[in-house]
Amino acid sequence: MPFPIFFRFRGRTRHHTAHLSPVDGTRSRRDFVHDMLTRNAEAFSSDLDIQQVMLCFPDRF
Repeated sequence: MPFPIFFRFRGRTRHHTAHLSPVDGTRSRRDFVHDMLTRNAEAFSSDLDIQQVMLCFPDRF
């Protein structure tokens, strides 16, 4: 392992939605997006902003 520091940037490896049913997983993702849009409406101007949130919070999607 020549560069062990890179493994710190991997983020979480466990996904908490794995034990949920597909319906519950979809519902939790939808609720998360709805909550982000409700709390920070001025931060989102297009669908590209929502895609950026999906990249920043990969454990939620």
